[in-house]
Amino acid sequence: MFSRDLDKIDALLARTGYFVLATNNAPMSPAGALDIYRRKVSTEKAFVGMKNQPDMRRLRAHSDTTAECKLFCGFVALSSA
Repeated sequence: MFSRDLDKIDALLARTGYFVLATNNAPMSPAGALDIYRRKVSTEKAFVGMKNQPDMRRLRAHSDTTAECKLFCGFVALSSA
């Protein structure tokens, strides 16, 4: 049967930290700020995954314009998949 080891839980919680989400959008609720943060994180993970996929190779380009075009094409392909 499953039981919680409260001593281990307390030991782990004692080592946890805090994070702060700051915004200049005063009417935003804490839940709204957390939702935006979570969407941002998932977008960043998709971006990292896309730029390191074998068919995209590593993001190496001789100019900023080439890199931007390569990323744009990758995002179009990712969003249509």
